Parts: sequence; C-alpha cells; structure tokens
Amino acid sequence: MGFAHKHLSEAQLIDIASSLFKITSKDMNRGELHGLCPIHGESNPSFSYNFKKDVYKCLSCNADGDLLRLWCEVNHYGQKDGFRLFCEKYGIETKPERHPLSSPGGLDSSTPGASSPPPSPELTHEQIVAQMNLAWEKFPALPAAMVARLEKERGWSRKWIEILDLRLETWRLSKKGELYQVKEPVKIAIPIRDGNLVNICLYQQGSKRFKIMPFAKTVGVSRLFPSKPSFDKSPVLLCEGHSDTICALSHSFNAITQTVKLKNWPPEHLAPFKNLDVVIAYDADKPGQKYAAFAAEALQKTAKSVRLVQWPAFMGKDETGAIPDDHGQDLTDFFVRHGKSAEDLQALIDSAVPWPPAPVQIADPSKDGIPPAAGEKKEDPAGTVEDTNDIRQFFESGVNNRYSFRPRLLAEKILQDIPIMYEPQTGLVYKWND
Repeated sequence: MGFAHKHLSEAQLIDIASSLFKITSKDMNRGELHGLCPIHGESNPSFSYNFKKDVYKCLSCNADGDLLRLWCEVNHYGQKDGFRLFCEKYGIETKPERHPLSSPGGLDSSTPGASSPPPSPELTHEQIVAQMNLAWEKFPALPAAMVARLEKERGWSRKWIEILDLRLETWRLSKKGELYQVKEPVKIAIPIRDGNLVNICLYQQGSKRFKIMPFAKTVGVSRLFPSKPSFDKSPVLLCEGHSDTICALSHSFNAITQTVKLKNWPPEHLAPFKNLDVVIAYDADKPGQKYAAFAAEALQKTAKSVRLVQWPAFMGKDETGAIPDDHGQDLTDFFVRHGKSAEDLQALIDSAVPWPPAPVQIADPSKDGIPPAAGEKKEDPAGTVEDTNDIRQFFESGVNNRYSFRPRLLAEKILQDIPIMYEPQTGLVYKWND
C-alpha cells in the first residue's frame, strides 16, 4: 500500500486521481480507474489506477508507482518537496521519524564493523539518496574493454566517458533497502547531478527492455543531462536519450537531453535554454517525432529559436522515407551504422526546419472549376487551413520532409467523436446510440 492509502479514504484517492488524469472507464468493484496516461500523453487509454491498492500502471510507457508519486510527477515536484506539499494540500500530519540506521559508516552491511541495517522496504527519499552516494563511491571506472566497445558500437569517446565520470554498476539497492554486490556487472552508471548527485541512470547496452533505469524509483524524476548546455557554443542540440547525447558530445556538439521525456516541460527544464538557439534531433520514428513536437512547442516560448533536424531518407523505414511506428533509427545510427561524420550532422543542423512548421497549403477547389460544397469552409487567401478544422493533424512528415496522409490518425479522431464497433465476422460497423 502506498503512503496516500494509509492516510486518506478511497473517496479522496478517487478525487485526487481524477484531477491527475482523464478517466475513461471505472470498475468500482475492483477499484480500477482506467484512462489516458498523464506522463507520456496518449489518445488511446492504456493507463490504470487502483484505489484499493494505491498503485498505477501504464501499459504503454511502463510507468508505475503510487498516487503520491503520480501527483509529484504530474505537478513536476521532486520527491522531497512533493511529499511536503502533498501532505499540506490534503491535511496529512506527519511525525519526524528517527533514522533507522545508526551506523556512521554504513548503510552498507559489508562495511567492516558495521551491523546489518534492519529490513526497511519503504526507505525515505533521504535514506535512498544516502545509499546511492555510498554505492557511487564503490563504483569503479569502466573497464578498458568496455570503453573500447562503446567507442566502436556507440560512438562514445574516451574523453567524454571521463568528463561525464561514467562508471560500472557493481552495487545495487535491494527491496529491503540494503546494498548488495552485483555478481556480473554489465550496466554503465551515468551520474545525474544538480550540484549534488541526484540520480544514477543505469544503462545496459543491447537490452531491449529496461535499457536504462534509475537507481531507485524515488530519484527517477526527469532531469536535464548534462545539467545545462554550454553557453559558449551554439546551437544546443537536444537529443533523445543518454546514449545519443553522449555520442553527440563525443563528436563535439553541444548536446543535452531529458532523462525522461516529458509532454509538458517544467520551468526548471526550460530556464537553461533561455535566449539560446535549439535544434532538436529526436529519433526517426513516430514516438520520437511526437515528443520532438512537444519539446519544440515548450521551448519556443523560452529559446531564441527552435528547429527540427530532418533525418535523411536512408534512415527511414523504406525507400519513401516514411518513419516507422516505433524503434526507428537515431543519432547514434547516423554516426555508427551509416558511418557519417560530424560535418554531415552539421549540414543537417544547418538545414533544420524552423518551429512552428509552415502551414500546409491547400488548393482552392474553385480554381479547378469545382465550387466548394454547400456549407464548406473555404481557406483564407493565403491558402492556410483554419485552426478549428486543421487537416494537418491527419498528416505526418517523413524523414525526407515529405508529408503523407495517415488514415490511422483520422480513424482515431473519428473514434474520439463517435462510438463505433466493428464486427469482424460480418464486416458490419455499429454506432452506439445509448
């Protein structure tokens, strides 16, 4: 059970959850609220919160946790401030807890002379940070063989591996809050700093699931990596993920990323980009381009300029350059798979497309001798589509900057407005009429 479940009624949990995400259906007997994920943004519901167990889960982005964590995530609060503000907002009285671990050396039971810490499945955020710092001091530098492999397979330079202080994860936090030694360490520890060490992102090359994970859930909130861009180099290259960022830095670009992509950027993420030129180089797939648009929309209010890299056609799904639904190529592929140089990427940066994109030009039917249909809205003299009925929502731009109609986007829009059911055996389509 989560913290909120211990202090609030189920009615209060439901009320708070309703303020955090859009609920599309309920199963009150099972305690399930289903709806749209507020963390990654979506049009088809894949998110659920169980108010009887106080747990949430998104089947699309794999986010999970309790209501307190969700409240902090949606409102862009760190765990410490979020806990305090949550308690203040919902009238929860908390008493200071005595630190259960009295050994000065040790949250680590292997420290000579230290007693093993008592089981504590729910460590405080401060305890987890203390454990994380102890673990970090034990992490060794990356082995030479691993560095050589990263140079070859990920395009990371030895120089930036040293600058970023990348290490090998040799100790891990157990569910009881104890540090234990990893028998066969393979994960790369990437320190995330904001003055102090605030998280360690654990990266496993070649992993298809859980490729990168935070040291612990409470420290896994989204942050900038590195903590801020270099102000003496322009433009800032916004990459999708740690690996692409390290690759770009290794090729002498002023790169930065979010440790977790967000639809809505908090002020502390926007502030470092004030009056800077930003070029976004997210992955060449639909999720990457969707979040590139989210980032561009947020940054245009703060940055001096925002542009989007248009990846070449050879990074697309087929010869037309259409981007795949998922797992498309990225900045690292540009360098490693295709053998491109820093000069090649610079050429793409120089030709990046400004945000917001130019409006789609629509031919006037009357010019072809076909008068507009009765009641049809005509475009303005410039040929742009009215915001109230913008057909651009049904088109996507491929890596070669060609616009293509996407029937699935139109279908999703129709399903939002009209409840429709398809019966596959008869081929009939039914519209719900209550």
